[in-house]
Amino acid sequence: MSLVIINSCKKANLIGLDNTDIITGTVTDTVTIFTKTVLDVPVRVDNNFIIGSGFSANVLNTQRLIGYLNDPIFGETEAVFYSQIRTGTSMVDFGGNPTLDSAVIILPYNGFYGDLNSSFRLNVYELNEAMVDTARYFSDRTFAKKAQIIATKQFKARPNDSVLINVVRRGRKDTVLNQEPQIRIPMNTAFASSTFVNAPAGTYANQTALNEYFKGLVFEIDKNQTTGAGGIIAVNAVNFNNARITFYYRTVTDGALDTINNSFFIDRVTAQSSKFTSNFAGTPVGTALANTSVNQSVGYIKPLNGVKTKITFPFLQNLKNQGNIAINKAELLIKIQPGSDSQPYTVAPFIYMNRGFMPSGNAIEVPDGDIFDLRFRNDFDGRYDPLEKVYRLNVTRLIQDLLTGKITDENLFLTLQNTATSAERLVINGGNAGVNSIKLRITYTQ
Repeated sequence: MSLVIINSCKKANLIGLDNTDIITGTVTDTVTIFTKTVLDVPVRVDNNFIIGSGFSANVLNTQRLIGYLNDPIFGETEAVFYSQIRTGTSMVDFGGNPTLDSAVIILPYNGFYGDLNSSFRLNVYELNEAMVDTARYFSDRTFAKKAQIIATKQFKARPNDSVLINVVRRGRKDTVLNQEPQIRIPMNTAFASSTFVNAPAGTYANQTALNEYFKGLVFEIDKNQTTGAGGIIAVNAVNFNNARITFYYRTVTDGALDTINNSFFIDRVTAQSSKFTSNFAGTPVGTALANTSVNQSVGYIKPLNGVKTKITFPFLQNLKNQGNIAINKAELLIKIQPGSDSQPYTVAPFIYMNRGFMPSGNAIEVPDGDIFDLRFRNDFDGRYDPLEKVYRLNVTRLIQDLLTGKITDENLFLTLQNTATSAERLVINGGNAGVNSIKLRITYTQ
């Protein structure tokens, strides 16, 4: 391996970020890059995880993942979801002498990653440990659950199919609505009746009373009853009034028997968390993690307490041997491994880079991705080019800061932007993959 960072250079006349940015200078793409697959760290998964402030504030956990996936390259991934429940805007009242007909947990979902032919058994349990809506939770935290399965459903994911739902309307004729894809999990009727419909007086007086009486729900896929490779479902249990438990019952209203319904909601107003587990035993990823080489030919990236690719530029400072230089543009070109994007394992639409995490759970951003950096131009990119099968990251300010010594490459990682809300994985060419190795293309002037 050569210790010379620049083996050959060539002149470039027209190199641009887009049609309006024309950059000239000397181009090199022979910078030595080392890559190594390492374990990722647990990430923040509570509903208090917000980046920015004021109008720029964003709640990062925009959806909740549930599932089991057995990937031949990455092994097993399990995603468990915990949530409190809440009443609506008014106090729940089941009326006089209510008789429960049925209860159903409704989980709308807007995404799925995995094998659409797989069948899943989704079990729901009662939480046996209190959650706190102001607490920080990370994705390695397990909450205790009671042994009884209170709701269960065998299903196949159909993310592109809407469903027709009969809607019971109080005092009016029922109607049928066309709704988004959803998992409808029937709750044990005896449990629903004794626990909710006939709850002790005062249970629904306020949210605190409800949380003390019923701590919440645990959603978990039974991996032993999953057929095929499985998959991860993105559930819309964060936005208001989407996921819910609906009780259909009969009661006496104004002297007449009426069939009505009441709902409890599962959303970000309450405490929520997720637990992710990865098992790499006997897989190529497991082999890569055990490999002590500082420069590997393949890099692996998987969210959900998975893996990321550590990247370093060991001889970047040699570029200063060219004299006083200015970095006009630096672009990282990351090709995926051939065949790693075959169905059902589609690649992520974006790749990302950070410098690890702060204790708060926020990423330590590289300069090009840091909205609080005064040089920020919103040109980090990272989009996947499906024709060339390559990701491009603009790292101009990162390379500038590395060369000036403002930061080091001790903790630089290729990953996904929010590894708590996506399930796509990547197999990329590393720094030791020959002509298809990851490349850093720098345009500079002297």
